[in-house]
Amino acid sequence: MAVLFTILFKDRVHFETCPTSSILTGAQPTDVFYHATVRFAEDGANFSINSDDPMVTNTWTEQEYELVRSWGLSEAHIVRGNVNAISSSFLAAGEKKAMLRKLYEVYHIQLD
Repeated sequence: MAVLFTILFKDRVHFETCPTSSILTGAQPTDVFYHATVRFAEDGANFSINSDDPMVTNTWTEQEYELVRSWGLSEAHIVRGNVNAISSSFLAAGEKKAMLRKLYEVYHIQLD
């Protein structure tokens, strides 16, 4: 498994995480709790934080952000996750660039 993760990490494969859903479905073990989202953030992986079917889980993206903050993730981790999500999306290059520009404006990130 470690070798596979190393390859995926090196190739910048995007990991779309849904923290609440992974807990509710049992995909995230609760006996020794260290959520994959935290690991991805700490390791600098290409990840994003998402909600999974809010009508079923009764959680929205902002609630997912609150949850990962309670685990110690910073605003910088959340911003990085949002940039990763757009960068890894299937948008056409021009649309992706425009979307990133809008996101940077919202976060007051200056580009050279």
